[in-house]
Amino acid sequence: MSLQNEPTGPQSPEPDVGDARLVESWGDGRQPCFLLHMKLTPQGASGADEAIPGTHDLLLEKVQELGGRVQIFFVTMGRYDIVAGVILPDDESAVCLAMRLAKRGLVTTETLKAFSLSVYQESVRKH
Repeated sequence: MSLQNEPTGPQSPEPDVGDARLVESWGDGRQPCFLLHMKLTPQGASGADEAIPGTHDLLLEKVQELGGRVQIFFVTMGRYDIVAGVILPDDESAVCLAMRLAKRGLVTTETLKAFSLSVYQESVRKH
């Protein structure tokens, strides 16, 4: 009898969290990727049951208007309450999105421009 965790049924292979395929699948590297870290304001926290779904819906609507795609949307525990990953046409669209989300007064945003490993490596080779 083994005490190790052994598979009890068919296992589907899952990519490793560090697997570059996860990020590379976001796009072709021509459109910028952004990670939005959002924190509920006191007003948003008092009505989180409506603020979080409302933020999700507004994010989807605004990103579509800007010609982008929402790749991920997670409600999180810890420093931030919501984390989203989006592809947008340009940096100005990211500024517009962050301002639109914050305008409602329910979340504050911290936006990070993100680069896939291949885009990073290509940039390093050029410089």
